[in-house]
Amino acid sequence: PPARFAALSFGLLILYPLILAVAPSLRFAWPAFGAFGLAMAGVGLVWTLGVVHYAGERDAARYSGVHATLTGLRALVGAWLGYGIMTLAGARTAFLVASCLLALASLMMWRLARRESSETRAAESPRPGSESDRMPVTGTFRG
Repeated sequence: PPARFAALSFGLLILYPLILAVAPSLRFAWPAFGAFGLAMAGVGLVWTLGVVHYAGERDAARYSGVHATLTGLRALVGAWLGYGIMTLAGARTAFLVASCLLALASLMMWRLARRESSETRAAESPRPGSESDRMPVTGTFRG
């Protein structure tokens, strides 16, 4: 499911700003960029497949357009918010806030994945009174 994969990708992406926040030198930027590359590969897959998954039989192009628009609005707000945090409290604080926001995103996706999983199990399990709930008749009763 895309939500579970998104949760894992966002969880891995937490490492990028977190490592940059605590790195004592630029040598530690390499592991941060490695985590970023792996995580963004996952985010790219989720970006593409998630829209198709959640659109289902409906118009995936419309879902994709709304998704891209909301992502653009987030980028406009996020860039200025990050700049403001960095100006007021420093780059380390801005990186730590970014890590916290990514942790929140990962948690939200994990909860969505759990809800979708339980809904899928509920839809697949037989309902009381259905054909599969009745006992099979193997013989006749003679009283």
